[in-house]
Amino acid sequence: MKSRIFFILLLLNGLAFMTFATNHNNDTINHAVTWSSADNPHNINGTLTITKDGSLIIDEGCNVVMSGNVIVQQSGTDYGKLKIKENVDIEVNGIYYLQGGVIHYHSYYFDISGIFKALGVETQEIVFHENSTNYDGEGWEGIRFQSSSKLNELEHCIFKEAKKPNSSGNGVSDTYAGGVVFVNGNVDLTIEYCEFFDNESSWGGAVACNNGGSKIAINWNEFHDNTASSGGAVYFYNTDDVRISLNKFYGNTADDYGGAVYLDNGSDNVEFYNNLLYSDTADYGGGLAIVDSDPYIYSCTIADNKANTSGSGVYYTGSTPDFQNTIIYLNETDQVDPDPDNNHSHYDFCDIQDITTWGDMKSSDPQ
Repeated sequence: MKSRIFFILLLLNGLAFMTFATNHNNDTINHAVTWSSADNPHNINGTLTITKDGSLIIDEGCNVVMSGNVIVQQSGTDYGKLKIKENVDIEVNGIYYLQGGVIHYHSYYFDISGIFKALGVETQEIVFHENSTNYDGEGWEGIRFQSSSKLNELEHCIFKEAKKPNSSGNGVSDTYAGGVVFVNGNVDLTIEYCEFFDNESSWGGAVACNNGGSKIAINWNEFHDNTASSGGAVYFYNTDDVRISLNKFYGNTADDYGGAVYLDNGSDNVEFYNNLLYSDTADYGGGLAIVDSDPYIYSCTIADNKANTSGSGVYYTGSTPDFQNTIIYLNETDQVDPDPDNNHSHYDFCDIQDITTWGDMKSSDPQ
């Protein structure tokens, strides 16, 4: 009897230390679903689809693990997106080719046409990340919002290790834009109190939006160490109802335009205010790049950024941005391109290093 009791106690003790998991294998959600932290970790083993009739609410404290590594031992085999062929190097434009039979990556993502809400709290954030045991630098492929007019929310979340192909030759589509978040069409989305880091894509290392009709608010977030060809952290294309406020952008990198943020092609009704941009790098617009757009930039600090070619703080062309009460200082070379001294009408109550003092403008160290 004693030996039986001892065995039961030993079994119960072992169960107390066991780790359980919830596996989501190519799930399609077409009704209301809620994920709980009691079911951690939530392993995503295949693209998860939310139809227009479906909704997913992820509760505080959830750990969302994006799996997807594939072990291949036979060459010449087609695994859908991942293909193996003999004596061919890696090609990253959507299909992966490798030499012989080796281990490589087949990544997954969220495809959303319904409602998606990840609602963490300050003390129990929701974490989205790659499977750390399999992570080989390829990453997962983010959250794709497709023309859903319903309110979607991301609050108190951590997003890391998302990666899409990074090349300026790639188009602005869900395959190449927005390492973590890609918005296409009529989407109502709020992102608040989140952290984005170590993410990568061609357009918008962390977040990208393509085409008008969306209503987007990005407030009180932290974006750092993200990478893209353009828009190291954030990229907007032809969007007209966007509020970006009270965010910190630092350590982000773009090969071409906008080390932290890139506003492109008709992104006119964009309000960019109370943001801090520092230690970001790009060829044009180390902190912020604006092309063919007329946004409102006010109460921002843009400092200690670097441009390899022009506009270490801000670069714009084909645009008439409205700058108000903004500090642009201590960036590596030219603070703004074109020179503010030749564009007085775009600036009110700003402090910009090395300009000629005129009107309500000044050039004094804000300390």
